[in-house]
This record gives sequence, C-alpha cells and structure tokens, in this order.
Amino acid sequence: MQRRSANAGYSLIELVIVLLVIGVLAGVAAPRLGEASDAAAVEATVQHLKTITVAAEMYRHELGSWPPGALPGQMPEGLDAYLRPDLFAAACPVGGRYDWDGAGTGTVQLKIVGPGADADAFPEIDARIDDGDLSTGVLSTNALGVNERLRMRMQ
Repeated sequence: MQRRSANAGYSLIELVIVLLVIGVLAGVAAPRLGEASDAAAVEATVQHLKTITVAAEMYRHELGSWPPGALPGQMPEGLDAYLRPDLFAAACPVGGRYDWDGAGTGTVQLKIVGPGADADAFPEIDARIDDGDLSTGVLSTNALGVNERLRMRMQ
C-alpha cells in the first residue's frame, strides 16, 4: 500500500463517489421531510379547530349565546378574550383562513375558506376530530358555499 504525500489530494473518482452518496441520502430524506411538514400542518389545524371550539363554548357558557359572526380572517367580537389575537388573522396551516359564521343560540359554523386550502388534508382532519367521513358528522364538505372548503357545525 502506498502512502500519500502531505500535498496529495483526493482523486476525481473519490469526489464523485462522495457526491453520489450525498445525493442518494438527500433523495431518500427529502420526501420524508415533506410528509412530516404535511403531518405538522394537519396537527396544527386540528389543534386550532379544537381551541376555537373550546373558546366559543366558553363564550357561550358565560354569555348565553355564541359569538357574533365575523368576516373571514377576523376574530369574532368578544372571542379575543379566549384566544390569541392572531389566530384568525394568520392563514390556516393547511391553507385558507378561518371564518366564524353565526351568532345567537342556534347552530353556528367554523369554516375554512378561501383559495389555497389543501383539500387532501381534510379527510385526516375529519378522522382526528369527527367520524372520518366528510359527508356526515360535525365536519363536512357537503353543500359548501362559494370559497368554502370545510365546515364545522356546533350547536
């Protein structure tokens, strides 16, 4: 076996092999990072929906009615005492914006509206919160209005 001198470097073949190994490792890791990002967005959306629901139920328990309706991306009046102020203003993690629709003592809806909402994430969100079927239950994609992507009903 020959010893390299102190001035010797790596051969072109050694460098190409190292770059190929790095490329293969990156090719294996990159799709998994995307999957983790999608799972994190679903989890964050599930937690947001649960948090908004609990806050609205606390509001209803204390004041006797649901919070008043608000425009998409705007916090319903009075709900800011129960939620962090930017929750409605920030984009939903799976895209779109949150929209609180309704007031009074009847049925109200929390919706995800607007372009950019990832409909592929909705079945997983429904499975985590409701019955796993977007055509039935509390979470639904049935009979949506213009720009509505997902609806959550509360009574």
